[in-house]
Amino acid sequence: MKFEDFEKREIIFESIWKTIALTITSGLFVFSAIAFVDRKESPFSFWTTLLLFGFGVINGLYLLFNPKTLFIRPASKLAKEYGEVDYQKRYNNLGVFDYLDNGFVVTIEEEDLALSWSELNTIVAYKQDLYTYDVICLDVFTIHGQSFNINEDTPGWFQFLERLNKTFPSIDKGWQKEVSIQSFETKLTLLYDRQNRDLERVIEEYYKK
Repeated sequence: MKFEDFEKREIIFESIWKTIALTITSGLFVFSAIAFVDRKESPFSFWTTLLLFGFGVINGLYLLFNPKTLFIRPASKLAKEYGEVDYQKRYNNLGVFDYLDNGFVVTIEEEDLALSWSELNTIVAYKQDLYTYDVICLDVFTIHGQSFNINEDTPGWFQFLERLNKTFPSIDKGWQKEVSIQSFETKLTLLYDRQNRDLERVIEEYYKK
C-alpha cells in the first residue's frame, strides 16, 4: 500500500479480534445490567454499568463497521509495511525548513530565521529526558549570536541532518548512535565548531552564561 492509501483510513494498531472481543464483552455487561440489575434499588450501579459499557459497545461497533477503519496487528506484515511508508514520508518531509541555494530558512515558534550554511558557528547534540523516553536534540548557534533548537520529533529533522552531513563532511556519521547509547543521560556532544574549539570551551561559551 502507498502512504496515501493509509492516510485515507482510520488506523487502529490492534487485532480486529481484540476489538470484537471487547465489544462483545461490553455488550454482555450492558445486557446483564438491563436484565438483572434493579434500577430502582441500585440506580448508581445500573447507570454506571450502562453508560460505561454502553460506550464500549458503541465505540466497538463504530470501529468494526466503519469502512475507513484499518486494523493493523502489531508485528504483522502490514504493520511493517505501514512503518516503512510512514518513515519515508517523514524522511522526505521538509517540515519547518525551506532550503535555498546556499542555506535555509527555519521556522521556529512562528518566527523565520534565514541562514546560509557558512553562518553556522557551532552545532551541539544531546539527549533530552522526557520521562518515558529520550529525544535527540540539536542546538545550532550562528556567528551572529542567533540560535535555534530542533529534535528528532521536529518535522524536517531527517532532511536537515542529511543536508548538514553533506555540508559539513567532518561531522561523525555515527554521532546519533553515540549520543543515544546511555538512556536518560544528556550526553552533550560537539558535532561542529567553526573555531575548532573543544566541547569544554563550547559549554563555557553557550551553556554557562
